[in-house]
Amino acid sequence: MARVAIESMEEELRDTKVFSPSSGQISERWVSVGEAVNSSSVLFTIIQLDPIKVLTEISEPYLQEVVPGEKVRFTFDAFGGAAFTGTVHRIHPVANPQSGAFPVEIRLDNPGRRFLSGMIVRISLLGHTFTDAIQVPLESIVNAQGEDYIFVVEDGIARRTGVRVQKRIGGKAVIEGDVQAGQKVVIRGNRNLTDGTAVELAG
Repeated sequence: MARVAIESMEEELRDTKVFSPSSGQISERWVSVGEAVNSSSVLFTIIQLDPIKVLTEISEPYLQEVVPGEKVRFTFDAFGGAAFTGTVHRIHPVANPQSGAFPVEIRLDNPGRRFLSGMIVRISLLGHTFTDAIQVPLESIVNAQGEDYIFVVEDGIARRTGVRVQKRIGGKAVIEGDVQAGQKVVIRGNRNLTDGTAVELAG
């Protein structure tokens, strides 16, 4: 009977060992020694510090410029603005109902556990880059029958020039087309303008 009792207690002891489903560091303890618990009790909060997860949000106009795997530049206030590099891990498919922006999860390696939960981080997303880009005011672009064009002024004559808008940035647009840097474009009255019309420069 004593042997059976010992075996029963040993089995109970084996069943009382607590294992974490993932490695990490205990950040909070929810029970005290001697407290009765069951299989649904929360005992500890475990955080993983390598890699760390950074959550931010991207507004809809910039959503297409962010893709999983893209590199992201971080700076932490705690490290005097030193730069670190992370990677876009996941873009949530549902927008935040309060902000209207889409949550983005970014992963950052933290081998020395220098970065801690709750630190303030500043994120820079590079997005698309353009080489030798031409930028014009948005109001200079006219759309007719699905085609974008602008009027370039040459020797006092307005010349219609087809363009393709690559990106809108504030009140400007990055365009592709037969347009050279430094050329003057019409930004007022261009809706009713026709190709070859003589124009005068205001001011």
